[in-house]
Formats: sequence, C-alpha cells, structure tokens
Amino acid sequence: MSKKNKIIISVVAVVLLTAALLNLFLPKKKTKKEYDLYTVSKKAPITFTGNSVPIETENIFYDPSKGKIIEYYVKDKDDVEAGANLFKYETPGVKEQIDELQRQYDSMKNSLGFANSDLSKANSDYAEAKKNLSNLQDKLNTLNKSLNPDNPEEYAKAQMDIEQTKASIEGAKQEVKAYEAQISPSKRAVSEAKAQMDGVSEQIANLKNKQYEVEKSKVKGTVYLDKSKAEQSQGMTDPLIKIVSKETKIVSTVSEFDYDKLHLDDVVDLKVISTGETQKGRVSYISNMPKEDGAIPGTGSGNSMSEFEFNVIPDGFIQYGFSVNVEITEDGLYLPESSVEEEDGKTYVYMYEDGKAKKVEVTLMKDEGAYKVLKGLKLGDSIIEDITGVSDGEEIDVKISDSEDTKDEKENKTENNTDSKSKDEKSGNVNVEVKDRTDSTEKDTDSENIEKDNDQNDSSQKG
Repeated sequence: MSKKNKIIISVVAVVLLTAALLNLFLPKKKTKKEYDLYTVSKKAPITFTGNSVPIETENIFYDPSKGKIIEYYVKDKDDVEAGANLFKYETPGVKEQIDELQRQYDSMKNSLGFANSDLSKANSDYAEAKKNLSNLQDKLNTLNKSLNPDNPEEYAKAQMDIEQTKASIEGAKQEVKAYEAQISPSKRAVSEAKAQMDGVSEQIANLKNKQYEVEKSKVKGTVYLDKSKAEQSQGMTDPLIKIVSKETKIVSTVSEFDYDKLHLDDVVDLKVISTGETQKGRVSYISNMPKEDGAIPGTGSGNSMSEFEFNVIPDGFIQYGFSVNVEITEDGLYLPESSVEEEDGKTYVYMYEDGKAKKVEVTLMKDEGAYKVLKGLKLGDSIIEDITGVSDGEEIDVKISDSEDTKDEKENKTENNTDSKSKDEKSGNVNVEVKDRTDSTEKDTDSENIEKDNDQNDSSQKG
C-alpha cells in the first residue's frame, strides 16, 4: 500500500471516530410528537343513487276486440285530470242487433196501435150501448107515467109502446154486455203489446250502452298520443296513449345494512348528477319486501345482500330519467374510535390546549364503528384524532390533515402555490434538488490516484 493511501485511510478513520464521539457526548435535541387534529362533525352522509321517474304513469293500449275507435276526446300533449274521456270505441255487431230490435219494436208499436184502436172502439160501443139503454129506460118511465085508464084508446096504445120499449131495453142490455165483453180482450192485447215493447226497448237500451265504450284516464298528467304505432302494432307492444304525471319521484334501493336508517317522511338531500342541481326531498315509500333481482352476492361468506326499493318525492321537478344522488345525514355528532379512550367505564378524548394534550371526560355512545357524542363536545371542537401513545399533559405538536381543510382553504393553498411558482419563474429562481456527490467524487479521485501509484510502482519494478 502506498504512503498516500495510508494517509487517506487514516484521515477517514479519524473523521468517523470524531463523529461517533460527538454523537455520543453532545446533548440531543428533544423533539415533540406530532398528532393530527380531528374536527368534531356530523357523520358522513349515506349516499344512494336513483333515477327520476314520474310519480304516476298509465299506458293505454288499443284493443281491437273492443271495436273501432270512432272518436278522440284528447290531442297529443294535452293535460288531463283523472277520469277524463280519452277516446271512444264502437263495438262490432251491436249496431246490427239494435237495428233488428228496432224493427221488432216498430212492428210491436203498430200492433199496439191496433189494439188501442180496438179497445177504444169497444169502449165507445159500450158507452153508446149504455147510453141507449139509459134512454130506453127513461122512455119506459115516461110511458108508465103517461098511462091514462080513462081513455081506453090511448091506454091501449101506450101499453103497446111500453111493451116495445121493454123489449128494446132487453136488447140494449144484451148489447151492453156484448161490448163489455170486448173491452177485456182489447185491454189484454194492449197490455201485452206494451210489455213486449218495453222488453225490446230495454234490450235496445242495453245494447246502446254496449255499442260505445269510452276509455277514461286513471291518472292526472300529460297525454302522449301516437295513433300510428297503435294501429301498426294492433295494441300489442306500443301504447296508443301514455299519460305521465308532471310530478316526479326518485326510485332507489337500500341494502339490508342501511335499511333501518331510512324512515318514512325523512328529509333527504338530492343532487342531480349531470347538472349538479341540489334540492331537498321526502321519503315517501319504503318496501318491506326485498327486490327479487336485488340480491347482491356477498364476499367471503357465500351469503347475499338484499336490497329494498324506496322512493323520494323531490321538492321541485327533476327531469325524467336523470340520475340522482340521495344523501341521508344522520343526526348527532360522531367521533372515530381512534380518538376515544375507555377507562373504568368512562370515555375520554384529548383536546389540544397551550401546546399540550388535555384529557377530557365526555359522554359517548358506541354506534357502528364510531362514537356518537351525547355530552361534553360541540360541533367544530378539535380533538386528537389518534390518541395512540399520547398522555395527559404531554407537550405535543398538532396538524390539521388535508381532509379537514375547507374548500376555501384548499383554493387559497392552490392560489398561493401558483403565485409562488409564477414569482419564481419571473425572477429566474428555479428550485433544483441537488444531491450530495462529495463521497462519490472523493471515491473516484482515490481510485484514480491508487491506479496511478500502482502504474508507477509497476514501471519502477520493470526498470
């Protein structure tokens, strides 16, 4: 080994020894532990995704079996109330039946006319016969009063008139009975004709009720009428009329794990994904039966997770078909488990005061992997997020994580970084990371010197 190499090795050894001694005997600077602060806040909202659909929709198909549509009462885009007339069918074959019955009715009407005429004549003849009988009886009474026995000639003549009148009365009585006998059959004929006509009239009325069938709306909304599709498909696939309510609802699903967090009439936050529009809504329906196709395969356990449909009524209109996030925020303030210390049945957190950790007793309740604050903290209070290794009264340093930065703070940070970069570029100052290459340079120099010494030694030996 050359003399120069020996000197270099000695110097390096001295430097290393000196550094070791300094590290051993010089006092070390005491460093504080650094912890993240957690801001007491509400539990993160549970988010579901759903779609905006009409609250009510009615599809009305053309039914050829009901006949031909002969009249429409609405036009495309008309607004209708529930129960409004939409269009009218004419039932095939009914008109022909009505026409036939009408012919029968007219014939019966003629028969009734004849029966009424017969009855009327019978009543007239009967009345005339009774009148004639009454006149004859009056004549007989007059003749009986005019008898004068003192005048034989006149008395005999009066007796003959009386006898003739009596004979006429007997004939009139027979005539009255004959006409009276004709009245009853005429009445029966009239009554039967009327009964038959009433029956046919009722049949006609029933058929007329069946002749036309009016289709009515069941829901309130806007009419979408497409006659061509209905005629082409014969009502099998495309609706003739679709009625869509102007009010919308959000249809979504909730898993069995969050099912108990939903309640009827809960107020929720809605956000339209495509536009960013936000508004409030109200839970109007929660199914108590899982969706048949809503089972999601579980992981690891081999089980399935059931899903249940629920609906939300938004405060305002949301376009049909738009995707919407439904956010449900639980009441109360929550802490992470890492920030809570349990001791002798009590719960504690560590606040940060005057550079030290301060142990504070609080009242909490365990709630699904977190703690719900019952007493001792308020919204916005700051506590140490992870208390591992912390002790009461210990001097510590704290920082607020990016997750706790407000939106404005993040924007200010971005602006400040941008301004700093711009200033550096304008001034010509560029931050460059320079690595310490002293050791490697010295090593390279040593290698070159050693190689030169070896070459010189080899040359002297050869000489």
